[in-house]
Amino acid sequence: MGTVINNKLEKIGAIIQDGLDTEGVLRILRLLDVSAYTKELIEDMTLYSEFLPLAREMPFTSEQRYLHFLWDALDKLPICLNANFSILFRRLIAGRLFKRCGAGFTAEENFRFNFGQNLEIGDFVFFNRGVFIDT
Repeated sequence: MGTVINNKLEKIGAIIQDGLDTEGVLRILRLLDVSAYTKELIEDMTLYSEFLPLAREMPFTSEQRYLHFLWDALDKLPICLNANFSILFRRLIAGRLFKRCGAGFTAEENFRFNFGQNLEIGDFVFFNRGVFIDT
């Protein structure tokens, strides 16, 4: 894997590991070369899943909201096409967001879910493009 990609992933992993907040999301977006978001937009956003009935019973923590946002945002960016980056980026998020994420987890672009915190994924699970899991 290239040094540039590896450096980005290490920095993103450290931000996520420290506990994701608004400033952390903005730092990650800058690492991904996204400048369209401000602190106010990040704090004011509503995710699709938050419109679902289960969201009232099981509201997202701020960190869960930010992780979901970053997961979905990745698929809208050109860097998503770089498998060396995107697969490992998703593993970073899944390891923090999912209830359980096994070793060797791979998700291609447009793998979607409502509530990642309900997902339990075993070892070496692979999700192809366009998969939606209603959690």
